[in-house]
Amino acid sequence: MPAVKALDHLAAEALCSSFGIEILPYNVRFRTGVDAPPQICGSARLQRLIERHGEDVVWKALYALLNTTYDSKQLQSAVVSALVDLLLQYPSWGEHLGEFCDALDKVKIGELYDMCRNAPGIDGAAPKRRVIFAAYLEVLLLPEMEAKSLLYAPEGLLEAA
Repeated sequence: MPAVKALDHLAAEALCSSFGIEILPYNVRFRTGVDAPPQICGSARLQRLIERHGEDVVWKALYALLNTTYDSKQLQSAVVSALVDLLLQYPSWGEHLGEFCDALDKVKIGELYDMCRNAPGIDGAAPKRRVIFAAYLEVLLLPEMEAKSLLYAPEGLLEAA
């Protein structure tokens, strides 16, 4: 029996429209220009992320990307997926979304994504951009975010020096 494709992308489309993001098919190039809206390819991947992890965490990932210095006209689905992975692994980062955006501003996301795209794959296969990107971001953001999380520790948990 052939695999059944899910054609219902209503949640992904609604989430994108709430941010003003235009969903493009994979065979259409991103439009550039001052008046071009933010764009992303692949509503199916966003829909899978929403079904697996919930709309809240995907909303936080899109919000973080759109509110940083990253060129948010061209949203890469691998970058969104990597941010979802990090927000699931570190839920406190999503609770302090403003500080997460500030820390994300310090990373040159476009250059980091290009570096991931050009990374070697295993046995000649294409690199797993999402995994590589999430690992790089985790290494870059962990010291920044964990230092800020000490501000939210309850009074009795911090030892006096």
